[in-house]
Amino acid sequence: MQTRKSFYESVYKKITGAGELKWHRDHIPAFIQKHINTPDKKGFALDIGCGAGSNAVFLAQNGWQVTGVDFVEKAIALAKENAETGGVYIDFIYADIFKWKPDKQFDLIFDSGCLHNFRGKSRKKYKKIILELMNNHAYFLLAHFSSKFGISIWGPVHGNKDDIETFFAPELKLVDFDGAGDSKLLFYLFQNFSE
Repeated sequence: MQTRKSFYESVYKKITGAGELKWHRDHIPAFIQKHINTPDKKGFALDIGCGAGSNAVFLAQNGWQVTGVDFVEKAIALAKENAETGGVYIDFIYADIFKWKPDKQFDLIFDSGCLHNFRGKSRKKYKKIILELMNNHAYFLLAHFSSKFGISIWGPVHGNKDDIETFFAPELKLVDFDGAGDSKLLFYLFQNFSE
């Protein structure tokens, strides 16, 4: 049986550039653009499952000190190329988020493609890791597949606003949400209030 890692490695093996990825977007979604300056003071940002680095580059171009993590080596190579093209430095790390041990916490964590790959115990472990990586009052910006587009047995886990909000409670409080339109992605902005 194919693992998620081997699936993503096989996808990246077939491409020569980020634009060939099925999930690639040429533009940064409006919700992310709206909250790129939240909080007002820019600090350390983490892009989990950064892929080819489009979002990480956008964060860095807007004043964040960015770390991008992905468990696909070719994704990290493409991300480094994209950062160079974008004129920014980003600390890209080839690692599995479940095994990686950073030496700092973050003021903003961004996930557009990681959480919806996990089920069961992996989701609970993911939440624990997120909380450990966040500074107090840090923000968590999440893009997650909407359940209104069906249920997936093997692929991405879909969810609705109530599911996601409940999953991250009580430690993270939902600050803003966008589920408008026919987008398959729902966007969430949480803030950490755990002590």
